[in-house]
Amino acid sequence: MPSFRRYLHVAAVGILAVGGLNLATGSAAASPAACQNGANGFVSIPYNKTGTPIGSTRVDAGLAVSARWAQIHVANIGGVQHGWAIIQGRTQPGDKVWMDWTRDNEASWIQCGPFTVQSAGSPNTSAAKRTDPSASYKFRACLNVNGQSWCGRWW
Repeated sequence: MPSFRRYLHVAAVGILAVGGLNLATGSAAASPAACQNGANGFVSIPYNKTGTPIGSTRVDAGLAVSARWAQIHVANIGGVQHGWAIIQGRTQPGDKVWMDWTRDNEASWIQCGPFTVQSAGSPNTSAAKRTDPSASYKFRACLNVNGQSWCGRWW
């Protein structure tokens, strides 16, 4: 009987260890702190900053009547090109926007946000991150409206 208990203990420890490794390869915990005030190389920007929209990254809230979307925008900040997510349209207080950032072709990422819309019709942005020509370095815009979330294509 002791050998059977030992087997179960070893099996349980192994399962927990493997499960922990799998959790570590997903996204980081969702928090604005992961990208505010220079964290992880992000730059804080005004809530209403716009740039050049990247058309292929637009994601609509999926509700025909919502008329809300998120998208990656790019612009020079301090002479360096940066990207960020912005939510626009007929936004409502409580709508959220964030930007996912990966350096390893989507195997893992940092979630920058969510950032919450404060007033009806107002946009909101994530923090901005320097862009990079590497094919494995990507951004995507995400939004949450009425408890449902959508993410656009990686760019």
